[in-house]
Amino acid sequence: MSQIQNCTFSQNKLENSALIQIQNIDFVQFNLAIFNLNACLSCVFSQTCSQINVIKSAFSQNLSKDSGSCILLKNFLVQGDENSIVDSIFDSNFSQNSGGAIYLQNVDIEILNSIFSNNKASIGGAIRYLDIIPRFIHKIIKSGKANQKSSSDIQFINNEAFIFGNNIGSIPKYLTFYRDNNMKFIEDFQLENIRSGDIIENIEISLLDEEQNIVNIIPPHNTHFTQKILNEIKFYQIQLFSNNQNEIDIKYNTIFSYQQSSNNTFNISGMKIQGMPKKSSQIQISAPFLRQDTMNNTYTVDCQAGEFFSQISQQIYECQQCINNTYSLIEPNLHQAIQCKQCQLDKADSCYLNVINVKNGFWRLSQHDDQIIECQNQPKNCECQSTLKTQQESQFCCIKGFIGPLCEICDNYGEVWGERFGSLD
Repeated sequence: MSQIQNCTFSQNKLENSALIQIQNIDFVQFNLAIFNLNACLSCVFSQTCSQINVIKSAFSQNLSKDSGSCILLKNFLVQGDENSIVDSIFDSNFSQNSGGAIYLQNVDIEILNSIFSNNKASIGGAIRYLDIIPRFIHKIIKSGKANQKSSSDIQFINNEAFIFGNNIGSIPKYLTFYRDNNMKFIEDFQLENIRSGDIIENIEISLLDEEQNIVNIIPPHNTHFTQKILNEIKFYQIQLFSNNQNEIDIKYNTIFSYQQSSNNTFNISGMKIQGMPKKSSQIQISAPFLRQDTMNNTYTVDCQAGEFFSQISQQIYECQQCINNTYSLIEPNLHQAIQCKQCQLDKADSCYLNVINVKNGFWRLSQHDDQIIECQNQPKNCECQSTLKTQQESQFCCIKGFIGPLCEICDNYGEVWGERFGSLD
């Protein structure tokens, strides 16, 4: 056993080395130790040590260009409450990368009756842990205080992380989205009313830390992230895919990066979904930082008039549209072939989907009828396009005051226009 007791370490500068590096020692104890105003890799660094205790010690205003300015521990041989930090204070420490005060990787440790205040880092303002979840974290999670500033054993005061984990940070933990102005977790995410062949655009998914705060990859003013942090951010990606391509297939853009968005979201755009019409299928959302993938429902709907079914595989069909001056007014049926009709360009200006833009001077009964008739007697009364939004559908194509086939009858009783019209003849 090695013991460091009643010692003060102050104003030391060792940028690329630890102030105290522990090697080949089974058990180290710090008791009533003070570390103040040191600039180094870490004040206390240990890798593959067996056991460490920190008791009634104080760490303040220490600086690291890497991680864990006060304590940096990796790959301990002994895990559990044999490792502990008790009755200690960590105040105003800063690390450029992770763990403003403490960085733990593959280390289980207990923290009791300790205070963390005004510590800063890019990730994990006070503490960052990776791989093993330390027992003090389990206690915080069990208490339901993961997003609060104190637990029964640890007090967090005004710690700050530029990216995520103001007090405690590990890896991003939650994916969320907004529905009806309410934030919901990704497990409730659904793609509804999707037509097979649709291109999904501008669905925003946010990333939260375990304190349920937004992961922010936009550097604060006059702050630059280190290359190590930037490399980590590159792994903040999600992938959407199908586990059953006989039911649903996803094409084009399927991998989305957090860093590509300026407002801290994954922007799901340019992703094509093909599936069985009127069927519920599942897509899978995977991310390297999530502990497990999520399964989310997708509901596809029938193709609409102006579209037709195109078979992609044995069970997957895509809704393809009538374009380039073609149209269809028929509701498509999976078992009945439909062909887009050519636009009658002598009677219509253009056609697409189920829309026919009828020329002025021509008339048709309704939007569901493609029999277009020339208004030979009163051509000025027939204006299909200009009156589309004001006419009742059954009296479609007539200017104000006129009704009936070819718009040759006055609305004498105000049945359509709400006021009476008459002829001067």
